[in-house]
Amino acid sequence: MIFIDFSRCTLRVDLATMERKLLVDNAYETLQAFIVDCTKIFDNARYYNPKENVVSACVEVFEKFFIESVQGVRTELAELMHKRQRSELGNGY
Repeated sequence: MIFIDFSRCTLRVDLATMERKLLVDNAYETLQAFIVDCTKIFDNARYYNPKENVVSACVEVFEKFFIESVQGVRTELAELMHKRQRSELGNGY
């Protein structure tokens, strides 16, 4: 196995950091901030791993799954916001 020197990476983020930011620090104030960090992980994996490397193949699959999942979350959030607005209008707001 080849170990890559990530010290050259200026946009460092990893899943453990994201977990801490999400669950401990409550640092993600928006979905977009979370997406930015995930995108950094995908970009770094592509940059530091040759295309023929298994990591690159995994990144493509994981990123596709992530994009589809985010689209689902955005749809659910839009539906919740719409219901909330209808509810507020129904209560005289």
